[in-house]
Amino acid sequence: MVLRLRRTGGAADGLGGRPFWAAEAAGEFIDQQRGSEAALIPDPSHLDEAGITATLLGVTLITIFFASGGMGMLVEAVYASHAVWPPLDPLPRFSAEAAWHLLTLLDRLMRVALILAAPLLVALVLAELALAFVGRFAPQLNVFDLSLTAKGLAYVVLLPL
Repeated sequence: MVLRLRRTGGAADGLGGRPFWAAEAAGEFIDQQRGSEAALIPDPSHLDEAGITATLLGVTLITIFFASGGMGMLVEAVYASHAVWPPLDPLPRFSAEAAWHLLTLLDRLMRVALILAAPLLVALVLAELALAFVGRFAPQLNVFDLSLTAKGLAYVVLLPL
């Protein structure tokens, strides 16, 4: 019984945690593109380090989740999981397409992360391209130092949008 509850909880975590993972992945994409992956903060929930934007987007989404009544929906989902895997059945009834559905879920996770990060990533790449042209036409400028400032400015201006 305990093993079944652990498996059901793991499946619910895999499905319910997808938006949070997507937000953190989008933040990691943004941090990597703007060159701030050296500024990592310890993340006790994952026992590793997370980027600043990943942590910001994750905490923001958690706040929205609790403020919009997500905890009640989570409890309802736990109760509904007993219909999928009844308490007295030793194993759930998986179809042959379960692996395909898992890969589809992972694909959607990456797609949502890129959709969340795309506007800011495009702006950062455009800023980098503009600085590449500046570096080509004015080689005496230190474009690397300018790129960190320009990307940081684009990040600060565009993230609230």
